[in-house]
Amino acid sequence: MSFPAIQTVNQGGTYTGYGVPPGGDHAQGTQYGVWQREPGSQNYSNRSVSYSYTPEGDFEARVEITDTLHLTSANSFEGSATIQIFDADGNLVFTACATSTATRFE
Repeated sequence: MSFPAIQTVNQGGTYTGYGVPPGGDHAQGTQYGVWQREPGSQNYSNRSVSYSYTPEGDFEARVEITDTLHLTSANSFEGSATIQIFDADGNLVFTACATSTATRFE
């Protein structure tokens, strides 16, 4: 399944994103995190976290995403990620892998 997402990588190492997979809750897609340069040419990584709540407003889950990224040009990258979902008690309940491609928006 593929879907569009927005990522903002800020100078200084901070990151924000917004992405909701098909069938997901549009109010739950905001991600905050950090990025850093990795060894090798044009390699980077980022880690982000987002939180999910029930319709009643109760904390439901924490989502952590760990991405490895490789710049394929000055305006694009490819990446692979591990997605972990933890329930309200902090128990890991789901792990998935994902791939991404991105193009700079100006």
